[in-house]
Amino acid sequence: LHINLDPSKFDYYEGPTSNLVWKAYEEARHAWTFDPLSWKRNDFTLNPFNTSCIGVISTQEYFASLTIIRMDQMKLAMFLSGLVMFCLAPRLSRNALFFYLCGVIVGISTSLLLLFYLVHKMLPKSRLLYGLALGCSTLGIFVFHSIWLYVHSIIFEYSNQVLTYILVTGLVSFVMCYRMGPPTDPRSRNIIKWTIQALSLALMFYSSFIKELVSAIMILTAVLHYFPPGLSEKAISYW
Repeated sequence: LHINLDPSKFDYYEGPTSNLVWKAYEEARHAWTFDPLSWKRNDFTLNPFNTSCIGVISTQEYFASLTIIRMDQMKLAMFLSGLVMFCLAPRLSRNALFFYLCGVIVGISTSLLLLFYLVHKMLPKSRLLYGLALGCSTLGIFVFHSIWLYVHSIIFEYSNQVLTYILVTGLVSFVMCYRMGPPTDPRSRNIIKWTIQALSLALMFYSSFIKELVSAIMILTAVLHYFPPGLSEKAISYW
């Protein structure tokens, strides 16, 4: 569902019935709320397997278009990627190239978090502001939103410097991973394998609107993967 308005110019409500949508509107109308992500959303995904009712409040004229997707290629890719990652997790946990790649990604992510922290320290500080932010969740969300917009503007204004920073931190992360070397301890490899499998199961879970079906597939995949081969052969021969 696409609404051709600036997201800050309208309010969107969704629910299974019109009564629940109206109730959500009434609650929002009588409460002072602030959505830090509303400024970047004018596309919405509706559950194709459930009844959906939407409500749009705006003082301007708008046009809503609904696109029917027979097969969501992105969700299909998520499911297949999760399934392949789960099956290949034992091999990936012993793969040196995968270790270096994950090390570089973790290093860059950590350095970006450090950069955001430094930017946060550069912002004007006020004890009163922090006290109100801790005591009032709405103001806290507003402060978080302001910080995010500030960081967002820095990234676009100094894109070359940010790219250089990412490349340097990626190179440093690779050098550190190369110096340490891939893990050889079986327990460390098991931790890496379980982490990969947990991420792959998360990809599979969020790849479909039918949570019951995808949960059953996840359980079946885990059982078949960890089922002892000897017992499976006995079960097959028994039947």
